[in-house]
Amino acid sequence: MSVRVRRVLCAVTVVACCAVAAGCSRGPALVPVRGTLVQGGGKPLPDVMIQLAPDGDAADAKVAYGHTDAAGAFVMQTLPNGEGVIPGTYRVALLPADGTPAIRLVPGKFRDLEQTPWRVTVPPTGLDGLKLDMTQDTVK
Repeated sequence: MSVRVRRVLCAVTVVACCAVAAGCSRGPALVPVRGTLVQGGGKPLPDVMIQLAPDGDAADAKVAYGHTDAAGAFVMQTLPNGEGVIPGTYRVALLPADGTPAIRLVPGKFRDLEQTPWRVTVPPTGLDGLKLDMTQDTVK
């Protein structure tokens, strides 16, 4: 085998290994976060985007989003990685969809990440059954 052929094979092997390594990178470890959003009387609130924004200067944390369904249920996702959230502490904001009844039902303090009283800590095991109750200033 000539030196030129060996160099080409070596270069192809290096490029292939780098491509495989890049393709195998799964990004940060995500854990499941599921819950419900309710208003007064425990009534579910549909058509609201839930936003979790890192609280503090967590280097690895990313903003996560979820959307409530008719039952007020949501599943959080971290884009572009998929379903789940990076463990850490987050501020919680509610972003009601324009043109829906939710726009007039969500108090201003819950719409603004700087004003929201809600903080949630996502443990390495995730959260299932997170309850966001707009009549409370703390998250359960």
